[in-house]
Amino acid sequence: MGRCSSRGMESLKIKIADGSEDPVNVVFEGVELSEIEAALKREGWEEPVFSNAALLEGRFPDLEMQRAVLDEVVRFHIRLFRHEGRVVGNVHLDAVPIERLEGVIKILMGRPHKSDHTAGVDYLSGLFMRHGYSVALETGLYVVAKIFKVVTR
Repeated sequence: MGRCSSRGMESLKIKIADGSEDPVNVVFEGVELSEIEAALKREGWEEPVFSNAALLEGRFPDLEMQRAVLDEVVRFHIRLFRHEGRVVGNVHLDAVPIERLEGVIKILMGRPHKSDHTAGVDYLSGLFMRHGYSVALETGLYVVAKIFKVVTR
């Protein structure tokens, strides 16, 4: 298997319930969703504590996970979808708006939050490289990580 291409991914957008869109910035080729989930879990990723509904071409994610950086308010967040024989999705670093009241953190759902897509791609690329996968980065409107297995003959 050769290197995968993310061509055509720039037109794919993940539609978020709040009206925003996330770019498809990660493409797994030749990697099963179960392998991706296992690698993320080994690195401390878990089910998200909260999430806005998100759709890719009318479908909900096949896998959604987070890795908290600072409580639950700063986290890496990933949504993955099976799409045309690959697994594609978006990974980003979230800074979520919160309200602290008497030591209790309340996440302000529906409010705009800051997402750093490049930081998410960088972190995920390093994670999968540590697990023996190959990563190629493509730049265009945004950075896309292509993650795949090296097949030796």
